[in-house]
Amino acid sequence: MKGNLKKAIVLLCTLVMFSSTVVIAKTATEQTAEPEYKEIWLGYNDVQSLARGDEWFQYDDGEPEYVIGWSTTPLIAQFAIRLTNDELAAYDGCTIVGAEWYHAVQNTSIPTHDYDMMIYEGNETLPLVEMVNESDSITDEGYAYHEFTEEYVIDATKDLWIVCHPYVYDAATTGDYPVGYDANEASWFEGRSSWRYRIDLGGWYEYHPAGLNGSWCLHVKIYVPTPGLEVTSITGPIGVTATIKNIGDSTATTVNWDIVFTGGFILFGGAKNGTIPEIIAGETADAKIPFVIGFGKSVIGVNVTCAEGATASKTQNATVLLIFVLLK
Repeated sequence: MKGNLKKAIVLLCTLVMFSSTVVIAKTATEQTAEPEYKEIWLGYNDVQSLARGDEWFQYDDGEPEYVIGWSTTPLIAQFAIRLTNDELAAYDGCTIVGAEWYHAVQNTSIPTHDYDMMIYEGNETLPLVEMVNESDSITDEGYAYHEFTEEYVIDATKDLWIVCHPYVYDAATTGDYPVGYDANEASWFEGRSSWRYRIDLGGWYEYHPAGLNGSWCLHVKIYVPTPGLEVTSITGPIGVTATIKNIGDSTATTVNWDIVFTGGFILFGGAKNGTIPEIIAGETADAKIPFVIGFGKSVIGVNVTCAEGATASKTQNATVLLIFVLLK
């Protein structure tokens, strides 16, 4: 009996000495290195079969049937779409990061137009308070995208007007018709999709009284904050702890994790899963297997997901010696 006890003590001392000399190498890792930016299209799926993907608010189908210019004096050529507070309710606190309009070149001697892109808070018939006003220019045919340097955080209690003011030459004299218009009636939403400013008529009007039911080819890009996940470390030596960090910019909820040992002879604690209710942006939380018993070389795998769709994974080589998990 004494001999067996002595052998056990010698074995335990040998394991402790071995563990103190282990060199930790680089781990193999797969993770969400950056926040997963999510851009949401707020448009109308039932009528927007030709829309430009899932990144934009738009009433039009993406393709203009008409190009429009102005011949009023002085030339005030503004056009707008209105985003209602009901449409924006799910996006309160999100950010408008950009807008674009379809620029047409009818007169090839006038291929370039300067323009102002604006965001107003308003009501059902008027843009009232200017929140953002930035200038840009576009050359040649196609969509002119403007990335706002002053991003606008959506207050979903407000109606928002996206207003574009291209500096247009006299269309009647020069044939300058630079603004794209979708004349498909399925793209026309009364009070929202086809506003124009006519100085000669004294204010803002919709195009439909002129028989042009449809929508301006004017799109709005919205950024929705999302979480991002990273498994920052896997540690021992008693049991296993995986540290999970939210590297995104919103809270990760229902964070499901699993830890699995592959290889070796694991008698106890070779796999475990669990759920962390939430991880706030920038914060960390731990997933643990508190106790492992086994022998041999193994690979520890950690996988993490959350309700918002972010994922992360990480692997770590290790040797298990009785109750010790020695990382390599």
